[in-house]
Amino acid sequence: MGVVFIQQNIDMKKFLWVIGGVLMLWGIPLSGQQSVAPEIPESAVRMTKVSGQVVDENTGDGIPLATISVTGLGWGTVCDMKGYFKVEVPVNQPAELTVRSVGYETKTLVLESDVTGNLVVRLKKSLLNLDEVTVTGTRTEKTVAETPVMTRIVPSEVLQRNDFESMIDVLEYNIPGLRFNTDPRGNNIQVQGLENSYILILVDGERLSTTPGGPIDFDRLTTANIKKIEVLKGAASALYGSSAMGMVINIITDIPKRPLEGWAKVRYGKWIRKYKYDTKALVRYIENSRCDVVHIHGFMSPGAVQAINAAYGLNKKIVYSPHFHPFRYLRHPMKGKLWFHLFLKPVLFKVDTIVTINNEDTRFFGKYHPNVKKIPHWSTTDTNVLDEVEKQDNMVLFIGRNDTNKGIEHLYTLSDNCQVHCVCKGTVKRDDFILHQNLGDAELACLYRQASVVVVPSRYEAFSLVALEALQHHTPVVISERVRIGDYLKGDKGYRVFNYHDYEGFKDAVSELMMSKDTVNYNQLLAPFDKEKIREEYCRIYNC
Repeated sequence: MGVVFIQQNIDMKKFLWVIGGVLMLWGIPLSGQQSVAPEIPESAVRMTKVSGQVVDENTGDGIPLATISVTGLGWGTVCDMKGYFKVEVPVNQPAELTVRSVGYETKTLVLESDVTGNLVVRLKKSLLNLDEVTVTGTRTEKTVAETPVMTRIVPSEVLQRNDFESMIDVLEYNIPGLRFNTDPRGNNIQVQGLENSYILILVDGERLSTTPGGPIDFDRLTTANIKKIEVLKGAASALYGSSAMGMVINIITDIPKRPLEGWAKVRYGKWIRKYKYDTKALVRYIENSRCDVVHIHGFMSPGAVQAINAAYGLNKKIVYSPHFHPFRYLRHPMKGKLWFHLFLKPVLFKVDTIVTINNEDTRFFGKYHPNVKKIPHWSTTDTNVLDEVEKQDNMVLFIGRNDTNKGIEHLYTLSDNCQVHCVCKGTVKRDDFILHQNLGDAELACLYRQASVVVVPSRYEAFSLVALEALQHHTPVVISERVRIGDYLKGDKGYRVFNYHDYEGFKDAVSELMMSKDTVNYNQLLAPFDKEKIREEYCRIYNC
């Protein structure tokens, strides 16, 4: 990257105090009550005093320490701290005044002979080519030239001039090589082969994502109040740790210059960790967001209940996604029942709409609330990131946690003829399994396309994004009857459903799909998950 010159308004307050001190050292008065003029004999020129105020053209505020000079006569004056001045001009003849102030365009005006007072001089702000002050380079204020790493500044003028609709548009336009892949949890970033784990996103110096390397939801940010964006390309690990090996993006906010539009959501997970169930802090967080709608997620979470109460007290519209697990599938069913009936159920009347993602959740919450909407998840997986990949015979793909909740023990029953690939952490019990960890989006997409079948044998899944992403990559799936994406799948091609406890049924389903030569209409299978239709449903709920 070359040197970037930035036009930026200077810090007027600090600069004017400096100028004032210098003028005082020179003996130039700071009040308009006196003027700087050579001694001129009274016989030479008769003088009169002209008074007025120098003000900002936009705000009408007085400009302190603005200078006024009388053209051709060699004297002038300096305004006081409120912009007021008095200056002597010749009597009965026009006088030309030149008004200057740092950060403003110079203005010249001609006074008629009869003008003596109440003169208002309006100056227009000017942009000067000065060094931009940055905070990310060293975590202390430095100029761009002094920062130890290459820093680029994207000023608010650039952002306003292009009128970007989203933060993703801002970053893609101004940072070459930056790529985004989105999913319901947020946005994944890639730059120069490095992913989320090595790209640090800050807002006013604070981490945007509370989970290092996790997805980032840029929908929480608005382009209306960005003051500037500082971009540090290259390794900044010495300053920020290993999460900044690829890039640091610091989004610096300001008071919005235009009204906020759209909707905002509160994620309880963020403030739980930050405020430790501080209700007052949560209330301030919702108030400061200036949102109309608060969308709350969570089931057995004190934060969800607290957020409902806080939003209700602020008279906000509340949308609640419970992420419910039926009590019989919980490790402690009685604990789940007590939590629901003692804490969650009593606050459901405060919720405007409950959004569920499967039939069972819809039936359950329909007993306790009059307005329940079933809306599936969607995935924005980019299926065009790769060229066509050849299917591998007998390749079985598993993606998930390495535990019994995800039903990984089902994979151990598969025959040696199956080439099993597992994307999970830890170790597996069979040496012939191929283990993958820390994959990028492109690598994961390649596995999806290579697999003969993707398996989701979970003890319970309220939906299953893994199954949805597999279908998007035109790979058939085997799911247990407890994986609720099955509520949306129609027909008998492209998927198989087995009973969770039936290990032989699982093996038969895998074998059948691997050997199947059926032509699958994936567009038909994916029709219920059309993101535009889902977006419209949410817009109706939010009333936006």
